[in-house]
Amino acid sequence: MMFFENMRKDIRKTIDSIYTFDSELVTGTISEKALNTLSDYEAGSQLSWESAELAVYLVFMYGEIGGKEKGRGRTAFCVAPPNIPKEARKTVDYSNYPLTPQGEMMQALIRSRISAYPHPSVAMQFFETAARYADFFKVRKEHVLPALEAFLDSRGIHHPLAAVRKRVFYLFHRFVQILRIDIDPAHVSVILQAIQDLLTVDVEIPDDFEPPPGSDILSELLKEGAMFDTQLYMFEAAGSLVSILWAVPEIQAATLQAVINPILTRLSNCLQIPLAGSDADHLNILTVHHCIRALGSIPKGFPEYPSPVPPDYIPPPIAEFRQIAEAILISLNIMGQFRVIREAARFSFGRLIFAAGPSITEFIPRLMASLLSHFEPTEFVDFIGFLSHMTHKLHEQLRGVLDEILMPLTTHISTVISQFVTGTDDSVARMDTKKAYLTFLNTIMSSHLGSIFVSQQNMPNLQPFLETVLQMAADSSDLLNQKLALSFLAKFLTSFGHATAPETTGTSAATNGVVVVVPGIEQFIYQRILVIIFGIPLHPDFNLKDGQSIAALNEIATLFQTIIKVRGDEAVSYISTVFLPSQNLTPEKSLELTNNMRTMDKRGFQKYYSDLIKASRS
Repeated sequence: MMFFENMRKDIRKTIDSIYTFDSELVTGTISEKALNTLSDYEAGSQLSWESAELAVYLVFMYGEIGGKEKGRGRTAFCVAPPNIPKEARKTVDYSNYPLTPQGEMMQALIRSRISAYPHPSVAMQFFETAARYADFFKVRKEHVLPALEAFLDSRGIHHPLAAVRKRVFYLFHRFVQILRIDIDPAHVSVILQAIQDLLTVDVEIPDDFEPPPGSDILSELLKEGAMFDTQLYMFEAAGSLVSILWAVPEIQAATLQAVINPILTRLSNCLQIPLAGSDADHLNILTVHHCIRALGSIPKGFPEYPSPVPPDYIPPPIAEFRQIAEAILISLNIMGQFRVIREAARFSFGRLIFAAGPSITEFIPRLMASLLSHFEPTEFVDFIGFLSHMTHKLHEQLRGVLDEILMPLTTHISTVISQFVTGTDDSVARMDTKKAYLTFLNTIMSSHLGSIFVSQQNMPNLQPFLETVLQMAADSSDLLNQKLALSFLAKFLTSFGHATAPETTGTSAATNGVVVVVPGIEQFIYQRILVIIFGIPLHPDFNLKDGQSIAALNEIATLFQTIIKVRGDEAVSYISTVFLPSQNLTPEKSLELTNNMRTMDKRGFQKYYSDLIKASRS
């Protein structure tokens, strides 16, 4: 099979080369071959499976060749006017416009019913093509139902071969998601009924399962569950189908309730089984894990919760989403000591937030308390990534939670970066941990929550916190995280480095208009930040030929200009007459560098400073 796929790729490269010289020859030949074969099959001719599969593949390949030349979206399949306003594209009747050659090939593909050919390779290629070119069904909506019928029966998601089902689960989800506004709401209940048997949670432990010595048995068992991972696409597709019923909220809520009820019941039954400390527990815990992930996948099929919310917005079934959130929290309270359950809860809440937005904010403190009560150091990166995601989505609604956990997280990161690295794995883990933490800090600033850093609770620990960030900024052996740390320091000083409150709150956008003057911040700027950032590019290990080093150098230049901007004449005087002379710069060079910091634009000073450092290193 691998040989055949490689050969097909090589042939495709040859065809692409010919296309550059004679595009009409290539497209005409492909179109003629595909259309003739599909016409023959529709007329009742007997085809070998190889010929049938090739015909479908040619339809797929036709759309790939030439790329943007054939247009995008609906215009690839019909000859529509090019000036249709974006807001009108969803209401225009594209069936009035003639099909393009690619549209004609797609129409021939559906009409031929070649998806019924009794060979898995033909069916697979059909579904790959239908999902890849789902926009065709937006211009010829009469073909949506025939395509869905193929997806839903034994040709697709109910195919006897597991390998086919696994792939079609994803393709069906993609097809439904793209055509969400084009599927008739009247057909939703029928489609959901057709996939109901796949919206169940079934867990089996292989008879020959033997976990590696010393490993986490539950984590190893999850590696055996690849089929369920792909089945999650079916739960997400179910959510997309329910979202089609948005115009009648009562029906939508009842339909969603019917989808989630069997899973909630299964989850509740499992949670009532006491853990006996035996192998039977594994099956029960994994079932709870799967139920949580299934419940979280359903809201992901809904459109993203808008921000800001438009006046005519019709919200999704929030009561049912809250029911899902409550079920997850109950599961955490009972089984939160198991890492796989905590991972499933993070996974599902992230997806709930996508669809429900701030409507489930009240559950977040309980979620954090449950997750942190059994927190393991190895979960830090995933946990911080989850926290960054929630901060980005919920903004102000997460302020209280962030205020509580900022310093405990900083204490953990300080411990991590102070530990001795014994090998490559430890080094990579430490870099990943630093990256997650620094990304989280920058997300807080970009989400207008920067005042958390100087809140009444966190102000006493501000200097140790900044020292931790500065330590990461000084580490030129980790250039990516060095840049992130320098970027954060610039954002922090923009908001909190002023000698007095700025005249306008615009300069403190990262704090959502909250202006705080930090006592003694000038001492930290002049005695710690300036010393560290000035010394970074002068270190022998700082490689000016590395692109990431140049990026870090640009961040240093930005930080210099930020200090000048927030401290004004005080900084100009200190840097030019005290700091730079102490670094062995002549008075003339000190004055030139300081003046350029103050007068040049950002890009101009970055170039000047980069050239200055290169000259000093030559």
